[in-house]
Amino acid sequence: MKVLVAEDNTMVREAMVTLIESHGHLVVPAIDGKQAAECLNFLNFDLVVTDNDMPYLTGLELAELCREKGTLFVMQSAKNISAQADEASAYQFIYKKDLFKKLPPLLRDVQDFVDHRYN
Repeated sequence: MKVLVAEDNTMVREAMVTLIESHGHLVVPAIDGKQAAECLNFLNFDLVVTDNDMPYLTGLELAELCREKGTLFVMQSAKNISAQADEASAYQFIYKKDLFKKLPPLLRDVQDFVDHRYN
């Protein structure tokens, strides 16, 4: 699975990349919303995992691009934006504090979904 990780916090971004790669997925990291949008314009992804509070383009704004491309996306934030994530049609919302606990099972679920979508 090809995953775009959009996170402006370097430590969190690098930890997410390491975790997702350890589950056998290809990861493209983006340092902010603008870079993530550029990646979405030029590459296809199975999943986007995005922080909401980023420079240039928020995760909710990035969600609009994901919806236009038909790309699944997961919103993560330290703040409770679950209602906004639902309105934006996020696959799931995860509190940042729970990210590393909830991301592995989420990756398995999305992989199953992607496998069934293309089979």
